[in-house]
This record gives sequence, structure tokens and C-alpha cells, in this order.
Amino acid sequence: MLSIGVVSLGYSTVEDIPLFHVAPGGSALRVVLPANARLPRGLACPGWCGILEELTRAAGSEEAIQVPVGDIVSLARRWRVDVLSIEGIEPVLEAKVGELVSRARSSGLIVAVRTQGLAPPDDLASSVDVIVFDYITLIEDPAYKVSAATSLERLVSSGLLVEVNVYIDEPLVEALTPALHGLSGNAILHLHIGNPRGGGAARQLYDIARKRIPYTYLHAPPYDRLETYCHECGALVAVREASRLVALKAPDGRCWRCGARLPLRGPLYEATRATILRRSGGGTAWHDPRVVVGAMRSS
Repeated sequence: MLSIGVVSLGYSTVEDIPLFHVAPGGSALRVVLPANARLPRGLACPGWCGILEELTRAAGSEEAIQVPVGDIVSLARRWRVDVLSIEGIEPVLEAKVGELVSRARSSGLIVAVRTQGLAPPDDLASSVDVIVFDYITLIEDPAYKVSAATSLERLVSSGLLVEVNVYIDEPLVEALTPALHGLSGNAILHLHIGNPRGGGAARQLYDIARKRIPYTYLHAPPYDRLETYCHECGALVAVREASRLVALKAPDGRCWRCGARLPLRGPLYEATRATILRRSGGGTAWHDPRVVVGAMRSS
């Protein structure tokens, strides 16, 4: 039976990944694979840089457990999740990830794959539903910046749904410019700012980014801007708080006011259900794969 190395499993709201345009208000099984790429020199990841710090620590401190691919898909079915999110330090380099993607999609799951731009996910791009792209401006290596920008531009221009996380330290236009260069209006931008400087500069940068990328979100607590507005008429379509969807007005994936088609995929929920919030702890509840898979087999 084909198995894949897993360091952690998480039950999550999709908004905590963050996926804002895929099964909004739904749930996800997050599968963290071990580090398959050496991080470039010059990578700095302070405490606010949540996902990369979290996955780097998990991949570096926990031994990967070999879990049959079929068991992962069965777990997703048991937990009744909408999305299977494959994460880690470049999971695209894992030779067996293609089989996991194939089986998950065959079972009706929406599949997301995460990349930090250390290796272009070209081989997987056509077989997944969404790419979560972490553009980490804190990596000083010029070669990384060029490679990541090129890969990002290629993915977005292909028409694939890409939700882009850009991590910057301070709200400076010049810090965001390289990432914006590779993006077009059909991209989805999550702007993460470590030091928002009281909020004014962060909000200004958010406004600048939204003029080019209509679906832009600001992650800079307590100055977050997580609302979704229609790109045609500007109507408020979705309201979020932290890692949950509070309200969504998009009948059949269209704006409630003007009827414009919105870039939303999968099932659409009006809000994150209370059962999902309890099981996820309001974000992501992480589990030891040995415990979870063992319990599933014994039941």
C-alpha cells in the first residue's frame, strides 16, 4: 500500500489556511509533509510569520510517520471536510504527493497544495483545484525572489485559482512591489504585515493593493481587513472575523446585488458552522498522525 510521510494532521476552518475563495465557511484536513527542500540562506521568520514558522518547526522537530494515502482520504471522509490541504516546506517535491492528490480528487475532495516558491509546482498545477502560494519577502536571496516571482506569474496567468500570501515586515510599497509585479486582477492576495505601525500605513498599503487586485485581504491584527467586495459593483459579499466566516451573500457564486460571477469555488456556506468552530478550536486543531490514524483503524 502506497504511504506518504506526514508530520502533522490538522482539522481546520478553510479561512485559517487561509483560503477565502474555496469552500468559504467550510472545513479542511491539513496534511503537513516533512521538509523536502533546504531553506535558502537569509530566511528570517519572526513570530508573526505564522504558517512558515509553524511548518518549519513541525518538519524539523517531529519524525515523519508513514501513513497510507488511502487512510488520509478515508480520514477526510470521516471528518466530512470539504478541502484537503497539502502543506509543508515544498510538498510539491514529494514524489508521492501526486497519488494523494489524485485519490483525494477522485473521492470528491477539493485539493489545495501549498508552495513557498522554492520549487515551481508545474507538474501538480493542472491536477489541483487551488495553489496557496507563500511569497516570503524576508528571504534575502535574490535568486529566490526572481524564481518565486516568475513561478507566481506563470501560475496566475494559467488561469489556476491561486491564493497568494505575501509576508512583509513593514507596510512599505517597495516591499510589496515585487509580488504585485507577478499578479493580475484575477489573483487573490493575502497581505501579512508583521509591524503594521499603528494601522494607518497598513490600511494605506491595503488600499493601494486593492486598486490592482480587487480581492485583497489585510492580515495585520488588530487592523485586519478580511471582507470580500464584489469586483463589479463594490457590494459587501463576505464578512470574516479571524479564522471564521461570519456571513456570505453570494447565491450560486454571484454577487447578491449585481449578479456578477465571483471567483468562488466549491460549496458555499452562509457562515462557519458552530460544530466546525468547536472541532477546530476556532482555527486549526493539530493532531499526531499516529494517534488519529490508529484510532480510525481501531474503530
